[in-house]
Amino acid sequence: MAILLYRFSAPRRIFFTPGWMGPPYPHGMAEVPIAVLISGRGSNLRRLLEEQEGSSYRVAVVVADRAAPGLDLARQRGIPVRQVPWGDHPDRASFTTAVCDVVDDYQCRFVILAGFMRILAAEAIDRFPDRIINVHPSLLPRFPGARAVADALAAGVDETGVTVHVVVEDVDAGPIIAQRRVPILGGDDEARLHARIQELEHQLFPEVVDQICRIGVAAAIEQRSEMNDRVAIKTALVSVSDKTGLTELGTALEAAGITILASGGTARTLEEAGIAVTRVADVTGAPEMLDGRVKTLHPTIHGGILANTESAEHRADLEQRGITPIDLVVCNLYPFEATVAAGRPAGEVVENIDIGGPAIIRAAAKNHRRVAVVTNPADYQTVTAALSAGGTTGEERRRLAARAFAHTGRYDALIHAWLADEDLPETMLVALDQATGLRYGENPHQEAALYRRAGADGWPFTARQLQGKDLSFNNYADTDSAWDLVQRIASPGCVVVKHLNPCGVAQRPTVHEAFVAARDCDPLSAFGGVVATNTAIDEATAKEMAGMFLEVIICPGVSDEAAAVLSAKKNLRVLVASAPSGWKHDVRAVDGGMLIQEADSRNVESDEWRVMSKTQPSPSQLEAMHLAWTVGAHCKSNSIVIVQDGAAVGIGVGDQSRVGAARRAVAQAGDRLDGAVAASEALIPFRDGVDALAEAGVKALVETGGSRNDDEVIAAADEHGMVLVFTGRRHFRH
Repeated sequence: MAILLYRFSAPRRIFFTPGWMGPPYPHGMAEVPIAVLISGRGSNLRRLLEEQEGSSYRVAVVVADRAAPGLDLARQRGIPVRQVPWGDHPDRASFTTAVCDVVDDYQCRFVILAGFMRILAAEAIDRFPDRIINVHPSLLPRFPGARAVADALAAGVDETGVTVHVVVEDVDAGPIIAQRRVPILGGDDEARLHARIQELEHQLFPEVVDQICRIGVAAAIEQRSEMNDRVAIKTALVSVSDKTGLTELGTALEAAGITILASGGTARTLEEAGIAVTRVADVTGAPEMLDGRVKTLHPTIHGGILANTESAEHRADLEQRGITPIDLVVCNLYPFEATVAAGRPAGEVVENIDIGGPAIIRAAAKNHRRVAVVTNPADYQTVTAALSAGGTTGEERRRLAARAFAHTGRYDALIHAWLADEDLPETMLVALDQATGLRYGENPHQEAALYRRAGADGWPFTARQLQGKDLSFNNYADTDSAWDLVQRIASPGCVVVKHLNPCGVAQRPTVHEAFVAARDCDPLSAFGGVVATNTAIDEATAKEMAGMFLEVIICPGVSDEAAAVLSAKKNLRVLVASAPSGWKHDVRAVDGGMLIQEADSRNVESDEWRVMSKTQPSPSQLEAMHLAWTVGAHCKSNSIVIVQDGAAVGIGVGDQSRVGAARRAVAQAGDRLDGAVAASEALIPFRDGVDALAEAGVKALVETGGSRNDDEVIAAADEHGMVLVFTGRRHFRH
């Protein structure tokens, strides 16, 4: 999957057409009264009520077979509620009669089953024919019944979804009004998959209820049928750079009696496999030219792809020019990305900018109402399955078209990145390929995935995970922060991170000593943290680490003895990774857009430092200030970092005031302050910050300078005999 800083989603109310058809409730007249039947908390009822304003329906009554929490939701909205307890009736028939009587009492046009856990008797269908609507968590007719989500997982399919359908006597067998697909991701369990299905269900159900109240059930089903009409494949254009699976696909097309158009290397590969091919040049009457730059760029090809064969005018144009409609385009593009990655000369890179390929892909994707377009060999199975089913469905063509535009969009983004000479161009295109789905985001209710920037490498995609559970969203974020910081300190060094902030950093003669010192900066916060070392972990260090709960360890190597020790901690994630490659941009979402900036290098530019105090720093103090400054650059603002003997002993982060951060760092350092140095990632605005640090025993401070009270701050440092250094550069991190 590839994205360009956006996420594709189906638009709202995709089924609606202008005007009205069917039942006597055109848009703009009184809303259609509906009855909603529930058995539980009423999450679908809530969405129906949230979308009711401006819709064509009105919830006239809510009916439940028990004391359902959703009834309270209706009461709060002033909607009549009726309980028809199942246990009050001797059989299903009498229960059904009672429910139907309530619906008739409120003169409801439609009966909407929204989590209703009872099967109604046939009387309901007789009294409300084609007017009882249900939503089901699968792509019917697959996985009917109460265990639809579990059955989909057990079947090992790669997608399921949501179906809104008309209720008939057979369970989950009625005419389908609308469907939406939900991919099944790696690591999905029943709860997580069902939550994602419900999210889509909550979008689709109000749309369909609104639709049927405006145009009627029959018209809604007809619209869906039009979208899903199969189009038989008679002629296919095949032009691929990646020839994975090509001969197998060609064999299947030939066996189905399909005319295959191809040129260049694609034609040669098929012909060598004994597959009959019609050369593109024989169809167009125009031989390839300009060293193959022009092959498919011809009206015969693009006319065959773009023609709307339902249009008499289009059919006449095709007949006049002798053009055969093309029903399938199989195309992927020149290996531009691989050519750049191989470091090839600019001229060779330019020759691998495909022109004809994107043109035919985009043409086919635009005309997906009739034409299927395949850009990934992984989708060849869709084509081969369609051959025996009588053609591709509208839903298949729509899905393939979306992937096709992602394919060309990703390709353009890579070309743009190679050509652009600005760090922050007027238009920024970033292609991201999904590497893996994650169990959830920062919180269980948030969907999440890990994406890889097209054409780039990074430690998350190359690291070896020796053991432990899969990394979560939070694990990746914390590990990235720790792994970046540990590269910037002396070796052997260790960093402990919690919630994106370092809570321990140390440089020592051995990695074991470094870990102990980093942990002891703030042992309470280190519990459940992420640990990074810039030296391979040995057995002694592993034993120390195994003595506490950690989420992740990332390092350049692990000895066999250390691996054996850590293996006892089954859930502990242990990663061996190369140094991070870094990305030159920081990106943050804002409402409707992105904030993008050049990434902060967080380097120590000590040649720009100026000693402002009368007291001069010793070499050991300068070394300690370098460490404190590096750690501070990785902390959320406002921050104060206190370092003693090559290790952070107090870290105050994320405080609204600088003096507050200083007091928190001092409190954490405790009795480890005498002779320590401190760093502030930005300016000290008042002398109170200096006073607080000096009175605690800090002997040197490095900060940016630039406050209008700098003279006051310098004077305070001199009063305390403290070293004060200005860097002239700040490291805000918000």
